[in-house]
Amino acid sequence: MKVKLDTPIYIENGRDVLLPAREQLGYDSQVFIASDDEIVARALASYINDEFNLDKAVTDQLFNEALDAALNTKDHRVKRCNLSVAIYNHGGCYVAQMGSSRVLQVRPSTQEIVYDSRSQVLDIYSSKAKVEQIGDIQAGDYFLLTTAEMIDYRAIKRILSDPDKDDEQKMNLIADALKTAKTTSNVTPAAILNHIDEVEGRRRSISAPGAKTMKYLLYLVIAAVLAGAAYYLIKNNPFAGTGGDDNEDRIDTASMITTKAPSEVDLVVTTEQAAETVDTASTELTPEQLEAKKLKEAADKAKAEKEKAERERRQEANIYKDIKVEPSHDVKPEQDVKPVEAPKHEVPVTGVEPTN
Repeated sequence: MKVKLDTPIYIENGRDVLLPAREQLGYDSQVFIASDDEIVARALASYINDEFNLDKAVTDQLFNEALDAALNTKDHRVKRCNLSVAIYNHGGCYVAQMGSSRVLQVRPSTQEIVYDSRSQVLDIYSSKAKVEQIGDIQAGDYFLLTTAEMIDYRAIKRILSDPDKDDEQKMNLIADALKTAKTTSNVTPAAILNHIDEVEGRRRSISAPGAKTMKYLLYLVIAAVLAGAAYYLIKNNPFAGTGGDDNEDRIDTASMITTKAPSEVDLVVTTEQAAETVDTASTELTPEQLEAKKLKEAADKAKAEKEKAERERRQEANIYKDIKVEPSHDVKPEQDVKPVEAPKHEVPVTGVEPTN
């Protein structure tokens, strides 16, 4: 991994040391140290520059050897000091923090703190400092090294995530925010700001959108998707049928009545024809619609048979009905009265022979 930086920006307090010094900054500077012990800081920087191959990833063992050598220089042996380190190497950015100091990695594109050394736990069995090889680096990220631990990290995150300010303006605001914090020497913390310009050919955007802008764009995309889905449902109404065919029967499951599409107004399907087409329609209807169709067909058939039986019953009743004839008032009692034969009626009923 190759990381290219913008020109680092310093906040000095006249007490702590920042390396490399301003006059020593170069285009290819890869090692940055902020400390309250100048002898340890210079010894550590010298060891790293002489012994480390930054074309390879930095290992914990190699850094521990460098730190141990820096803490045990001639005529200056100390157990610890306030120290924050950033080493840009093939593995990414190797960071180390000791004492009352801090390292932050801020990602403006998502307005988040990607790395905070204060959240790390010191493994006293493997190192005198908290160490981490950070491989998650993106163009546009910031690394801030300070000589104080108790700083307003939320304010720093907001400042570095502001897309409307350049790096100089951001660092001036960070200097104001650091005034409320104090180092162990009771001075305002010193700090180094590294801005990642490029990571393996991925150059940062000059006007990268802020997280709020991205959030609003996301809302617009979601609204557009919902509007498109609503239009599709209204236009196609996929729940009214199964195949989207406008000429297909649509079953009203609440009333079990089959309604036809406008193009089928003049189409009449008899019960027998419907029964013959059940098998072919089954491939086009859902099980629920097919069941509803069968139920309706059975009900129609039963109703038709009932009506036919009723008609036959009435016809038979008319044939065998007794016809009564009242005697005429002009017939005298003493005369013989001949029985009157009932007239024969022809009943036009198909399939039924009249009975005499």
